[in-house]
Amino acid sequence: MNSLTESTFWDKRYAENETVYGTEPNDFFKAYLDKNTPSSLLLPCEGEGRNAIYAAKHGWMVDAFDFSRSAIQKALERAKREDVSINYVEKSINIFNADKKYDLIASIYVHMEPSVRKVFHQNVIESLKEGGTFILEAFSKKQINFTSGGPKDVTMPLKTCGMILEA
Repeated sequence: MNSLTESTFWDKRYAENETVYGTEPNDFFKAYLDKNTPSSLLLPCEGEGRNAIYAAKHGWMVDAFDFSRSAIQKALERAKREDVSINYVEKSINIFNADKKYDLIASIYVHMEPSVRKVFHQNVIESLKEGGTFILEAFSKKQINFTSGGPKDVTMPLKTCGMILEA
């Protein structure tokens, strides 16, 4: 396992920084939410909750999970301060299996080893309601040549930078 998948790495990173990715939602995700009617939403590997909190503020019923206790704690504290409700649980992406169906699932910069990614994406598709949508944003393999972020393992990113799939 590399540092991108170890909860201790992420717990430390989230604990040592006020925010790692800021408090504003991802632009690609926000643009989708802003033009669609709120419904049920799942955010895997949600980190400090920037996307979950934005969605909840705009009427979405938000479920989220992450394996970093530090990130979850920060997200829940911020949600409470901002008077929004999110259902956020500690769970590893390696054992993801949704217990309900969602109208929208958004995977925003969630990087996994290929074997985990294949199983996870299959479970995501099975977790969508009929007519549901899967949003995915990830670094391309070319990102490895830049210092602006992203995993440094060429097997982790996907070939596509952003896509919306409707079931």
